[in-house]
Amino acid sequence: MPKVPPLEERYRWLPNAGSTGRYVNRATGRFVSELSVRADLDTYIANKNAGLDALANQLRNREISLADWQLQMRAEMRNMHNAAAMVAKGGREQMTHADWGRTGRELRSQYEYLDKWAAQIANGEAPLDGRFNARAKLYGNAARGTYEQERRAVAADKGNDEEMRILHAKESCNGCKTYSGYWAPIGDLPKLGTQDCTTNCLCTFEYRRSK
Repeated sequence: MPKVPPLEERYRWLPNAGSTGRYVNRATGRFVSELSVRADLDTYIANKNAGLDALANQLRNREISLADWQLQMRAEMRNMHNAAAMVAKGGREQMTHADWGRTGRELRSQYEYLDKWAAQIANGEAPLDGRFNARAKLYGNAARGTYEQERRAVAADKGNDEEMRILHAKESCNGCKTYSGYWAPIGDLPKLGTQDCTTNCLCTFEYRRSK
């Protein structure tokens, strides 16, 4: 399993800190901000997306078959979604059967999208041009949604009942703007990837107990 910075030796997980648990910097003893954790995850996703881009070029250059590309995409997607879930939960040791099941369900949905795309490539509906590379990276970006969904589940398990969507993109889409800046019952706000910005969404969520 590929390592993500928050899961490496420099961070330690405190499950009872904050609304969803917190990481502590082992060197300084200070809490690591949620935005720093997301930044680490985003860096990991960007690095993995570079691999997806290279894989897309291999298919475009006919260096690999469509079936090989699809299998390798599935493997990379599985690594990225599992890593994102572990970051949100505080490490592999914290993951439960329910956590793996939630991640697996999201992966199956992504696999279905990938299979449909592969079929379109095979019949010529989806051209292997520059848009192909950009679309491949969207599948990597979807790991952010798994991260936020796992954080939402952890927050609910810890007794939180409200959530707020926080904007971070320089120019957020209208959907994200509509659902941001106010508290709502956990689960009422649309999850990442469902608005106009799709998996390019950079929003995060905050949680609290209303009482």
